[in-house]
Amino acid sequence: MTQTWQGVSSISFEADETLKKLIERDKLCQTALVDVIPELCFNSIKHGKASEVMVSIEKSSPKTILLKVSDNGQKVAEKSNKGLGTKLLDECAISWKREKAKDLVVTSAEFAISA
Repeated sequence: MTQTWQGVSSISFEADETLKKLIERDKLCQTALVDVIPELCFNSIKHGKASEVMVSIEKSSPKTILLKVSDNGQKVAEKSNKGLGTKLLDECAISWKREKAKDLVVTSAEFAISA
């Protein structure tokens, strides 16, 4: 599924239907993702000037999922003051990282999910 963000950027989302159902049953994980995903997409567009954002979720272990938000924007320099996206990731994710991989900026975050 792809949606256009006010003609500025396209955002695509990919997750297995079985995994979507698992996330729906885990309200804590679902709430974390509902908070984190829009903020990461917004930051990719606003700060990174991305025209394409790809969001994917996959199962990484029986008790964890891996969220990846990849974009074709520019990696923003790390700042001393944390923005909302960083604060949400620090509070909600088990671990997370942001790196430049080829022509993409990829933010990966691991979240707990009920088995």
